[in-house]
Amino acid sequence: MRYNQAVITRKSNKKSRKSKKRLNKTFKLSRVIHIYLSSALFALMIFFSITGFTLNHAHWFSSNNNQTLFNTPLPKDFGFDFANPKVDQLTRYLKNQYTLDNVRSVDIDPIDQLISLDYPLPNGYAFASFDFAQHQLEVEYQLGSGIGLLNDLHKGRHTGEVWSWLIDACAWLFCFFSITGFILIFQNKKYRRDAVIASIAGTFTPIIMFILCVPTFSY
Repeated sequence: MRYNQAVITRKSNKKSRKSKKRLNKTFKLSRVIHIYLSSALFALMIFFSITGFTLNHAHWFSSNNNQTLFNTPLPKDFGFDFANPKVDQLTRYLKNQYTLDNVRSVDIDPIDQLISLDYPLPNGYAFASFDFAQHQLEVEYQLGSGIGLLNDLHKGRHTGEVWSWLIDACAWLFCFFSITGFILIFQNKKYRRDAVIASIAGTFTPIIMFILCVPTFSY
């Protein structure tokens, strides 16, 4: 009987040591991930935090949405075949000359020999018109304030596919950063209880504020 009890105790201690070892590995991995993610995401987290504030108070900042229009002659050898309209040459020209990319719409008028291209931009737009009858290029553009640009970068508005990927990646990495930080709470016995209470309060406070304070509509 004593022998069986000793065997059970040893097995229990062995399982406890294995469980503690796995837990320590989890804490160690979480700490490494948390440290390196916090370092890599430091600037982006500051950026999205500040622009979240400026978005919430966009009316505090001047928009400076002044329109600008200019004309410039096209190169002498620059032409367009209206019988077989292909705008690749035009989009390449605008990208090389004015870094315009991701055209939204193209309007071709073969009678007046006009081609118009519309480009959405963060906190602005550009509208380019090729007049092949006059062999001129007219560009109208609007660029807002620097704060407006940062706000649109925060929202991913007209920022292109690559920046959209960056926002998606940041969203998931911020989640991993938060989860690993939460896991590390349980390693510190002294502050564990208060930290868990703070986490619960931080979770339910915005939910309660939404229910009580945010205007909604139901039908």
